[in-house]
Amino acid sequence: YGGRIGRNQMSWDLGLDNEDLKDNSVLNQALQLLDRTFHLVMVSEHMDESLVLLKHLLCWNDEDIIGLAKNIRKDHYRTRLSHRNVETLHKLNQGDLLIYNHFKEKYVK
Repeated sequence: YGGRIGRNQMSWDLGLDNEDLKDNSVLNQALQLLDRTFHLVMVSEHMDESLVLLKHLLCWNDEDIIGLAKNIRKDHYRTRLSHRNVETLHKLNQGDLLIYNHFKEKYVK
């Protein structure tokens, strides 16, 4: 849509545009707003921990969060991106990377 699908998609969905991504104060305000707005942000690499936190937040039982891993590609079928490609993707999606790293850090603390 208007050249917006794909690049910094999460940032765009949360109301930021390309100009906002150039201003650190706007980005910091956006992160503070996200922290205040969402009680829980689930991170796929920490899905088990995310589900336990969701369980407590919603007063669920263990049975409510039991799930099966489906459609997960086995490691030997995965292709690895080159270091250069990873750097390029990080530059193109700097806003999303900032949001992702912010919430991922909460899981490792």
